[in-house]
Amino acid sequence: MIGLQSARFAILFSFLTYAGSLFAQTPSQTPSIEAFYKDRQVSLIITGSPGSIYDMYARTLSYAMAKRIPGEPTIVPRSMVGGGHLVGANYLYNVAPQDGSVIGSIGETMPLVQLLEPDQVKFDVSRFNWIGNPNVANLTLTVWSGKGFDTLQDAMTKTVIIGASGATSPSSTTPTLLNNILGAKFKVINGFPANQLDMAMERGEIDGRGSAQWEWWKISRPQWIKEKKITILMQMGPRKEPDLPDVPLLNDLARTTEERQVFALYSSTVVVGRPLLMPPNVPVERVAVWRKAFFDTVNDPAFLAEAKKMKLPINPIFGEEMQRAITEIALTPKHVIDLSKAALEGRPVYECVQAGSDLQTCIGSAKK
Repeated sequence: MIGLQSARFAILFSFLTYAGSLFAQTPSQTPSIEAFYKDRQVSLIITGSPGSIYDMYARTLSYAMAKRIPGEPTIVPRSMVGGGHLVGANYLYNVAPQDGSVIGSIGETMPLVQLLEPDQVKFDVSRFNWIGNPNVANLTLTVWSGKGFDTLQDAMTKTVIIGASGATSPSSTTPTLLNNILGAKFKVINGFPANQLDMAMERGEIDGRGSAQWEWWKISRPQWIKEKKITILMQMGPRKEPDLPDVPLLNDLARTTEERQVFALYSSTVVVGRPLLMPPNVPVERVAVWRKAFFDTVNDPAFLAEAKKMKLPINPIFGEEMQRAITEIALTPKHVIDLSKAALEGRPVYECVQAGSDLQTCIGSAKK
């Protein structure tokens, strides 16, 4: 009997010792932030075209932020362009490691695409870990001046050829929306690399581009503004830009409650802007350290001075607020989604390859 009790005691003692060793090992098995990032390369997935404003913000911010991460990881940019940002967004959600070794920048319309074209996406925007958007700025629909398109009203009676990067980008959806709801006559040509649209417009291959941040024009083509080479027909965002008081806001063009709901949904993605994010399921403490690095970076006078030199305006929205805003977009009522889907149907949208061989800036593969 004593032998049996001794055996039971030995087994119990062995179990407790093993369990205790597990608990004792747990902290050491989870490396500290500094230990995790020391000597580590962090991949930066950029879904915007090289040289685009997506690319500029993503690289500039991430390089500066990495210096504020314990362990100071090395940022390794990787371009992943395609499908109007969908290729890169799908990769970040489904393929990229979820341990904090990958950050990314995706298209501002991804929350909208999830609602309107769910078959195209393989992600849930509300489950991404949003780090921040460095600059909340209105989008503009812009045409080359001197072609007889001085106001949006002119586009109601004359055909305006608009270049766009992809079918899911605001450069395509915005003019299509105006066609189907207000009766505009924009002919949308998809397939331009975003960084080639300005040159195509200057060469006269297209009359304008369907979407570009107002700040983009101010930093990349200030001379065009000064010389009045471009005309802004419409702006999209929560409120008018201070220096565009006479340009109509998309929300203000609504004539009915239904139109107002649709325009508000499309305008809501301006908050996404040119964001930085992390895949889902990244440990919360690693997400937190990147969010803090973003906050500290965009509030650092030295960084702000450098951004000003690079002509990158900073008007940020931070991770927690973005997370809430994007979750709210993802929860848009079904009847508003149905209205918004209908608003994109009914008019032809032409592909770049069908528009003629004179369009030198069509994506190469589309020309073959």
